[in-house]
Amino acid sequence: MIRTLASATLAAGLALSVAPAQAKPEPIRGFQVTVKDEQIRASALVPGPAGRKAQLQQFDDGRWVTVAQTRTKRTKATPRARWRVALEDLRQPSAQSRALAGPLAELIRLRAQSGKAKSKPKKVRVTFTYPLAPNVVSGFVGSQLIAPGNEALWSGQVRYEALPNDDGARTVRYRLASASIAWSYEGEKPGCVIKGDGTFTEADLVGDGFVDIGGREGATVVYNFTLRRLATVPLTVTCGNQSSQFESVLGLFLNTLDCPSASQDPGTVPSTYTGQPWSNRKPPFVFFGKVGLNAGNFCTNTLQPPGIFQSWDLTGSDLFEFDDFLAPLGK
Repeated sequence: MIRTLASATLAAGLALSVAPAQAKPEPIRGFQVTVKDEQIRASALVPGPAGRKAQLQQFDDGRWVTVAQTRTKRTKATPRARWRVALEDLRQPSAQSRALAGPLAELIRLRAQSGKAKSKPKKVRVTFTYPLAPNVVSGFVGSQLIAPGNEALWSGQVRYEALPNDDGARTVRYRLASASIAWSYEGEKPGCVIKGDGTFTEADLVGDGFVDIGGREGATVVYNFTLRRLATVPLTVTCGNQSSQFESVLGLFLNTLDCPSASQDPGTVPSTYTGQPWSNRKPPFVFFGKVGLNAGNFCTNTLQPPGIFQSWDLTGSDLFEFDDFLAPLGK
């Protein structure tokens, strides 16, 4: 009995020792990449049956990311995969994965993969289309305040101009360059009417803004523009047949990211951006939106008296190329 068990154990050990190890996948061979007509064209020989999924991958931010996918086609020998990718659809290299290859050019790494099989990576020199940003943002801004016995209006045209930027981020910052804002106020108290109107220019206002283009293709454009008044305004009080003037503070301010609230924790609302992706090369940068604060201290996108309501419709122009590792390339 002992001899039988020993023989069985020996046989099992021999069986374990001669079991074949898991075979490594056959590598993808013949990986070729060319750049033609703003397009990456790649092909590779992928072992296995025809019809297998095969990915073209780009090394980005420390990992391999699929940028195109296809299925292998039958040939006389090893099936072949072919990919076509527009340069604007590739990943803009990050600080960890980029290597400068000349003015506005990059060396990127690409490889082919199918299942567990991979090709040797290839370095490819490409010239990326950098995003565009507006040098000028201008257009309409306005606000309306309605409260019991009080109504204030202001609206007009503003122009913001880009500042030189070298902070290494894809953000363009702006200053208020010119403004023409008409304002009016009408209020009442027992037996008296209070009125006033006038025009503000950039000398009476403080304003700035930013446009964040985003670090990746198709990223949302984030922006904010602000405006506020520094000086007081003259108002006329008429009580019967007597009139007098006094200086008063008129709350003129705009912030396209926040509710018009004086609280320490104002509700934040997203600004509205419309336009084509920056890869289009000619994006119409249009920034528009509206936001208010009602009597319940809640943000709203409709006028709900009593409360404050403000709106803006701005357009970017005089576009320039902008790279997140260079200062803006102004004209």
